[in-house]
Amino acid sequence: MSPKFQYDGEDNRPDYIPAGVYTATVIDAKEGQSQAGNEKIRLTWQTDSPKWKVWDTLVFTKNSKWKIDTFLVAVGMAPAKGKEIDITPEGLIGARAFVQVVVDPPDDNGKVWNSIAKYITDRGVPEQPKVEVEEDKLPMGKEEKKADKDIDNLPF
Repeated sequence: MSPKFQYDGEDNRPDYIPAGVYTATVIDAKEGQSQAGNEKIRLTWQTDSPKWKVWDTLVFTKNSKWKIDTFLVAVGMAPAKGKEIDITPEGLIGARAFVQVVVDPPDDNGKVWNSIAKYITDRGVPEQPKVEVEEDKLPMGKEEKKADKDIDNLPF
C-alpha cells in the first residue's frame, strides 16, 4: 500500500541553513555604494553542501579594513604585507573560502536570512570540488580519445 499525501500548495522549504562553518564559492559580485557613500562590493556566495546562497558585503572604509584583510587571507588572495591590491568584482568570482554562516534575526516581515559572520583563515583555501563524470558522457568522441592516445606515443 502506498502512502497518501495531500499537497497544501505551499513552499515548505526552510529559508535558511543552520549556523555553522561551510565551504563556499563566490558566484556573483557587484560594485556599489553604501548608504554613507563608501565603495562596496556585494558578494553572493554559494555553499557546497547544501547548495545555498549567502550574502556578504565588503565596504571599503578604514574601520572595515580588518574584514577585507581577513577575506583576502581566507580566499588566498592576500598580497605581501603593505602591498596594495586592486579588488574587482570580476576578480572575486570563483573565490573559495571556509565561512562561518549565522542565522540572522527575522526582518520586519518575519523573514529569516543567513549571513557570513566571519571568514575562516586557519584552514587554508578549500579545493575546488571534484566532479565525477562517466567516461561515456565525456564531450569528446571515441576518435578524439584514440587520437589523444596516439599523441602520447610520439617518439619525442
